[in-house]
Amino acid sequence: MVNSSSKQKTGIYIHYPFCLSKCIHCDFYSLPLGRDNKSIEKKYIYALLDEIRLYRSILSVREPSTIYLGGGSPNLLSIRDLHSILDCICEVTGVARPVEFSIEINPASDIGDKLEGYKALGVNRISIGVQSFSNEMLKFLRRPHSVEDSLETYKMLRDWGFENINMDLIFGFPMQTLDEFKRDLETVVGLGPEHISVYNLIYERDTPLYRMRQTGKVEALDEDVEWQMWVYMHKFLEDSGYTHYEVSNFAIDGKESVHNLNYWNRKEYFGFGPSAHSFSNGIRWWNVRDLGAYIGKVEEKEFPMERKEVIEKKDQIEEIFMLSMRVKDGVRKESIEKIAAWGNELFVEVVRGLEKYTPDYLSLSKDEIVVNYKGWFILDEILVNVFHILDAFWREIYDSQENS
Repeated sequence: MVNSSSKQKTGIYIHYPFCLSKCIHCDFYSLPLGRDNKSIEKKYIYALLDEIRLYRSILSVREPSTIYLGGGSPNLLSIRDLHSILDCICEVTGVARPVEFSIEINPASDIGDKLEGYKALGVNRISIGVQSFSNEMLKFLRRPHSVEDSLETYKMLRDWGFENINMDLIFGFPMQTLDEFKRDLETVVGLGPEHISVYNLIYERDTPLYRMRQTGKVEALDEDVEWQMWVYMHKFLEDSGYTHYEVSNFAIDGKESVHNLNYWNRKEYFGFGPSAHSFSNGIRWWNVRDLGAYIGKVEEKEFPMERKEVIEKKDQIEEIFMLSMRVKDGVRKESIEKIAAWGNELFVEVVRGLEKYTPDYLSLSKDEIVVNYKGWFILDEILVNVFHILDAFWREIYDSQENS
């Protein structure tokens, strides 16, 4: 193994596109893994390994500090295939174990025979897609698991000694009451995972849930009720020892998701598999979404990119505001000044334009903008204001350059 101390740190995301069944709200690229799809899964594995090898010259000078397997339901991967993926990453990087090695788990899957393999391969963070501790809500989403499955999965993980577990929850179901959501939060805190992710139910386009709302089969929950849920969630989880460190994420100290913080802090990461995104040296690219097209491109020794874009100065600054306002540390002026000589003037304009949101939704100083949990609930509105301010500033700079 090579000495990795001088290597550039990076994150690696692996997209496993298969699941047991498609949930009505999910807009991630995934395919049900039935008996007919087993042969295509094998082709996917071969293509994935070949895609990673296509990046050998880039990854050979990098050290993956995080590996994250998402999907889909990556716990459907056999231990043998997971071993092959890890061996391939080690082969091209020379690094055997990342600091954080995460895998998502669907509680409906029988994982009991895989936990020993996970331990042996160095998986040290598990994310369980619980979504709800109500069988009624799970049935609504067409989740293939039950509340009992979630509880049993969590128990097995603890019995095997996993000490960094995340549980995903969803709130804002059409039929959900505040008391029902309170019971979900009380249940998850009673179990005591190190990390909790809580997402508002979103009606994404091109999903069955979106069409159900459009045709009047379901009605979105009243926003006032969602607000009550949001306020209660923040206070209850903070009082229970969890820090609300990002819009949808809570963790006990030291158990924040290192991999996801890479995204929010605009650090480098490489994504492999259909629809996976990557970001490096100011360039973002993403893979083709269709599995057949993905496999075909890799078989032709081509990078399976759908599109690549260079992030220009204007877009870099917009991204900093958009991503940094999601996390508790907020936006610092120095991060803008590193990109543009006029960063200070721009920051002053944004601070001035956001004064109407203080002190209820955010705090302002000459050096930083920090959105609080109330502001996170209306973050889209705040960002629209930020982008209007930025657009006006860009036009002023462009006009001054044109007239000089």
